[in-house]
Amino acid sequence: DMMVNDNQLVVTTPEEIRVYDSSFNLTGNITQLQDIDLDYNTALIQGNDIYIGHESEGLLRTSVTTSPMFDILSPDGPLLNKIFNIESIPNELWIAFGEHNIFYNPFPQSARGISHLVGDEWTNIPYDSIVGALDLVEVTINPDNTEEVYFSAFGSGLLKLENESPTMFFTGENSNIFDFTPGSRDGSRINGTAFDSAGNLYISQGFTTTALYRISPGSTTLEPIDLLEQIPTLGEGLLAEIAIDRNDNIYIATQVQGLVGYQPSTNTVAQLKDDVGGAGLPDNDIRALKFDLNNRLWIGSTTGLRVLFNPPSIFTEDNVTVNPIIIEENGVAQELLFTWHRK
Repeated sequence: DMMVNDNQLVVTTPEEIRVYDSSFNLTGNITQLQDIDLDYNTALIQGNDIYIGHESEGLLRTSVTTSPMFDILSPDGPLLNKIFNIESIPNELWIAFGEHNIFYNPFPQSARGISHLVGDEWTNIPYDSIVGALDLVEVTINPDNTEEVYFSAFGSGLLKLENESPTMFFTGENSNIFDFTPGSRDGSRINGTAFDSAGNLYISQGFTTTALYRISPGSTTLEPIDLLEQIPTLGEGLLAEIAIDRNDNIYIATQVQGLVGYQPSTNTVAQLKDDVGGAGLPDNDIRALKFDLNNRLWIGSTTGLRVLFNPPSIFTEDNVTVNPIIIEENGVAQELLFTWHRK
């Protein structure tokens, strides 16, 4: 970047800032500022101060005479503006910055930290403090102990934080997580996580013969739960979000198998799929699940929205169907969030 102000030319590269007078004499040169990486975007000079735009630190202020000391002028905030997942409780917010595309492809993998807001104070945990956990795509707070937070590392495992510090990183090398590329930085597809009312944490994983795990309260063991005996093709795609109803029944969004249910009290597995019993789903690629206050399950697929009015019925009844929401727009009845791009 190049900028002229106060009869001075300021030239900025990622590694260096140079200041020249009107005769092109070098009057200032800034390279390394204290304790930050070289990644400058732009700079301008005003009086004795030099204002610098930095890729990760925001707006900085220094001068030729005080460099390498500097002031950070940017307001407090999260590590990045590129947020992938948020989890909140009263007065707190946790943010994860991993990512994958619509096809669940995480490449190029993201090595990013975590942000935590309490009241109006931000704590940013850098990547080098989270024991190599890549692609953090899901945040789940333990409702019985809000200092305990779990992060799904889409490429490597399950990260547990307590009091903002990593205390356990479950991987294919130290737990029952299936590692389809042993020892790799891209060995698993841990995704959805959710707590039931008893404090059990359920974890979904795709492309494996073990699609669901459970961590009981006080345990550090991931207990595999067999769903494939009743749905043999479940391991052929990704598993996404988990939702749990008021009776502790488990519902899992999947990439190609529609909605999958698991009832721990009876060890029953159920499935709603558009070619199984005429379930009424617009698409078997389910991406979002959410219960409302009346225990109805709202199901978001890649091509439309449906509601399951009595979710536990999938464990006891045949041919259960989901329903669209019909609204009136310009005098015409139509489906809420309807899309023409149906498969």
